[in-house]
Amino acid sequence: MQWSQFLFFILSSIFLHQMIVQYIEFFKLSRFFEVFFNILASSLISFVFILVYALAFKIKQKV
Repeated sequence: MQWSQFLFFILSSIFLHQMIVQYIEFFKLSRFFEVFFNILASSLISFVFILVYALAFKIKQKV
């Protein structure tokens, strides 16, 4: 698996998970953009921590 595929898989998985969880928890049409911004922010934070973990422990070699 290439690094670009690995990073895309991780980022899309995090984003999809955050979107499902937060729209179920906070869904109101009037708050659509507020929730979407929250999804982007929390996905980015999660992605950074997972990327640091992957680099620190070289998970890529086991994937």
